[in-house]
Parts: sequence; structure tokens; C-alpha cells
Amino acid sequence: MSGSKTNGENDDCVRGASRGQMRGTNWYKPVNLVVFAFAILLGYQNCSGPAFVGLSESNGTLGGDDLHVSYAQSSYTFLHSADFATDVPAAVLAASPEVSASGPFSWSIEPELPTGLSISSTTGVISGRAGFNFAKRTFTVTARSQGDGKVGTYEIDLTVGPKYRATSYSSREGAMSCAVVEPNRTVRCSGNFFFSLYPVPPARSFETVEIEGSAGAVKVSNAQYYGCAVMTDRKVKCWGSNNLGQLGSDQPALSLAALEVPGLTDVKDVVTGSYAACALKNDGTVWCWGDNSLGLVGVGTEARNYSSPQQVLGIADATQISLGAYHACAVLSSGEVVCWGDNGSGQLGHDLEPVSRSPVYVQGISGAVEVTTSSGTSFTCVRLDSGKVSCWGDNRYGQLGDGTTVNSPSPVEVLVLAGVRQISAGVYNSCARNALGKVFCWGAAGFAVGFGSTPVEIPVQDEIEFVQATNYGFMTVKDGSVNLYYGIKGELYGVWDF
Repeated sequence: MSGSKTNGENDDCVRGASRGQMRGTNWYKPVNLVVFAFAILLGYQNCSGPAFVGLSESNGTLGGDDLHVSYAQSSYTFLHSADFATDVPAAVLAASPEVSASGPFSWSIEPELPTGLSISSTTGVISGRAGFNFAKRTFTVTARSQGDGKVGTYEIDLTVGPKYRATSYSSREGAMSCAVVEPNRTVRCSGNFFFSLYPVPPARSFETVEIEGSAGAVKVSNAQYYGCAVMTDRKVKCWGSNNLGQLGSDQPALSLAALEVPGLTDVKDVVTGSYAACALKNDGTVWCWGDNSLGLVGVGTEARNYSSPQQVLGIADATQISLGAYHACAVLSSGEVVCWGDNGSGQLGHDLEPVSRSPVYVQGISGAVEVTTSSGTSFTCVRLDSGKVSCWGDNRYGQLGDGTTVNSPSPVEVLVLAGVRQISAGVYNSCARNALGKVFCWGAAGFAVGFGSTPVEIPVQDEIEFVQATNYGFMTVKDGSVNLYYGIKGELYGVWDF
């Protein structure tokens, strides 16, 4: 449902539409038309926003052989996060239809409305909160007179999209989520843990706040209480809690604005762990800072923490990096993988020592193209150039995907999967996306309840472009829209206001 204003249409927006179809990215000034209320209960306040509800006919009436229904207003525009029970003015919901047949009426809609929305069978009012973003869908509303049996139908096109288009996404631990959003490439973040740092936190955990000083971000990563971003000048900025130097400096202890990490340039990627961060430079070197109690900075020392970036020992040709809660891994240009940090569950790919303060090679891995490390329990997964996936480390919830719950300090192949294009390790689970945009998950979706020790396909709403495992499920991205799925069945839980 893309488009733009045609010549001669009024520039006023939000209040309605000059044509019944409303097939553009802007809303226009209403004229003397009355339209069917369902078609306009969900949409966008942002005039340039990408999503709205539009009518599929131009006469604005419910039509059938005998029954015609109209409503007083031409449009009601709300963000996808609007709760109809509390956010929509009562006067709007109480609008009475003008009908050309005797009532009462029974109302229905096909196909079934998306998760979170429902239609009243007696009033025809749509209520609830849209549970996710989705592309254009056509619905047919039917009104039937219980008095004389007359029937009218009407088709509506419904689209729910994000307030902002996201280009980079992060939800490493489920308690904080961030995204780089257009048009200024600023970072917006959300989550109860992160909001607890604010003197007056936002009212809703799914609301997002813009990070001051973050304009021009390219890629974002976050933990529970802080985040970092690569900027267009290839430097790094961080914000949030700084109790262990994870912002890349020793002052201040807390910053809600993005601060540049001193001395760090030519950065390709940045990743965050619970209390440490690492950056991959374009020359293939890796630099880390923050908590070093378990060797996560990778410099071979037992220093408690480092508040400035330190070069990780022995890595000169890394192509990709991942940072878990207390261990890190890097893919080398040779297709090999090295890891360092905590090894209490064999997450470094061996069982020789409980901690490694400098990188060690993972035995039995070749052809690696992507590595992901758990942000909670201690395990690691790697995607190979064959499209297969192997994992190692903690397996108490089946997060290694080999059909068992037995820990393994050496890589085991994940069952079922083939043609994988992207992987993500969460706190207790792992997820993968294949070439068809399908999502497979394994492990736990919140403590002991989970998907199982073998990957299962999760029925998501669209062919997705990106998946990230979270604390209680996973996050998907499609066309810049971010959706959160929850629980063992991958049930839609909500959307972040990105």
C-alpha cells in the first residue's frame, strides 16, 4: 500500500482522506463522505508513515443487495500500539451506524482478524491492541439484519506497520531492545531493565526512547542495561550503565546519552555482553573493554575490568564476532573459530580449563561463516558454509539441538536443519532462519519450558529477513517491522514501537 499524494489533493493529514481509497503514504483532508468505521479503526498518526488502513472502494458505504451502512467520520488514525479500550475516544467507539434495514444486526469478518484484534458480533466495533505488524491484507466484513435478513458486505485492506523503519536491531537479553531507525539513523531503545535507569521511566515497556547523540548510527547492539552503536564515521558510541567500564571510559557511572568511546576508529561491528563490549575493526583485529573477571577482554590478564578498549591477543583476521554473557568468539578468515572467557560448561569448545583469558581454537570446526554466543546460559553455535549448524557447551534445556540434554564441550551437529542463512543464540534457546525465511527454534523459551532438544519450525506471520533469539522466545524483522514472539508455540506477544 505504497504511494504518494496526487496533484490537487490537500496537504492536511491525519484527519481523513480526500478519496475513499486512501492508497498512499499520506492521509488527506476529509470531504463530505461517510465511510465504514471498521476500515479506519487502525492506522498511523505519522503522515509519512508506511502503514495505514485503507478502503478498497471509493463510495465509503457498506454495500449489498439490500443493506447499506455508513459512519459519520471518514478516518480514525492510530499507531499499531493503540489500545482501543483506553486510547480511542469513547465518542468514536460509540458512533451509531446509519442503516437502511431493520436491526438488530450481527457482524462478522473474514478471514479472522490478526492476533489482538476482534470484532463485536453485535456492534461491529473492532477492539483490542494489534499484536504484531503485518503487510496488507484484505478482509470482508458482513452485516446481517436479524429483523428481515438483509445482508451487506464490505471489503477492507488492513496494514499495520512500525512507527519507524528499523535498519539494525538488537534484543540480546529480552530485557532491553534497541534499533537504528530512519530517517536520521538514530537509536531507539525499550525495556523495563533499561527504563529503570531513568528518573521517570516511560509508562509502557514496549515504548521506545530516542538515545540522545545517536544520530548517524549504522549498527546497534545492547545488553540489559547498556548499548553501543557503530556510527557512520566508523567510531563507536555507548550509553547506559557504566559500573564496570562497559561504556569505554571510567566516567560517568551512568549516561542516558550516547558517548563516544575514546581511541576506537575504523570499526566494522560492535557487540555487547552482560558487562563488556567488543569491536571488530576493518583490519580484522578485535578490541574489548569492560568486565574482565572471567577473561572476557581477552588480553591474558586477571585485571578486574578495563575502561578503555584493549586489543584481543592473537586475532588479526577476524571476519565476524559474537559476545555472550561471559564468553566471546570470533570467526577467522580461514573459516576457523576461536573463543575466550568463561568455560564452565565447555562453551569455548573444550574442557581443558574453566577460564581462558586469551583466544583458543575450537577443534573440529571448519568452513564457519557465522558464530553466535548465548547471552544467558553458556553455549555457542556456528553456521557453516554448508548451511548446517553446530553447537557446543551447556545443553540442559536442549539448546544444542542434538536431541539430547547432555552438555558437550565439543561441537555437535544440530538435527533437522539445512540451508540455514542466519542463526541466533538467546538465553536458553537458539533460532535459525533458512533461505525461505522460515524460523526454526530449539531449547527453552523461558526457563524449563521450551521448544525441545530438536529444532521445530515456528509459524511466523511472514517470510522474515532476520531472527534473534531472546529470553522468552525470539524476535523477527520483516520490511523494517519488529515483532516479538513468546513461548513454546512461538505465540505473538507484541511489537516494539520502532
